[in-house]
Amino acid sequence: MEQRNKVAFLWVPAFVLFLFCTYAEGAVYKCPTASGGFIYSNKPCLDGHRKEGNGWINVEEENRKEKQKEDKRARQAQPPQKLEPEIMRP
Repeated sequence: MEQRNKVAFLWVPAFVLFLFCTYAEGAVYKCPTASGGFIYSNKPCLDGHRKEGNGWINVEEENRKEKQKEDKRARQAQPPQKLEPEIMRP
């Protein structure tokens, strides 16, 4: 029985480590070519599409929406400007 515990003590962590090391994830981009076709790449293209789930997302549209979100956050982060009252002089 003690021998089985030693084996389990060594193999279970090794197996768990193996499972974590074999998982990989990557993005797939569909980029248009000059001839009107498409190529698939692991690097983003400016006017292509990115695979997400079962569909494709337009990269250019996604970048535009992200920029709008960043601009909105930047505007919200700026404190409101204080207006100084004008001094009336005779």
